[in-house]
Amino acid sequence: GALDVRARDITLEMMMAAARKLADIVPAGELMPEMMDPATHRAVVEAVRQAAPKK
Repeated sequence: GALDVRARDITLEMMMAAARKLADIVPAGELMPEMMDPATHRAVVEAVRQAAPKK
């Protein structure tokens, strides 16, 4: 997401958005979501993109 919006910096809000999205999609009873799943990637990209500062 940061590269998509050409962010110059990674903000705390962007990092928190990624962390929250990962926490939201982790399956019950697991520590982490499936990191190689394209849907996981797309979800985190979109969360970071939305959290990035607007130019």
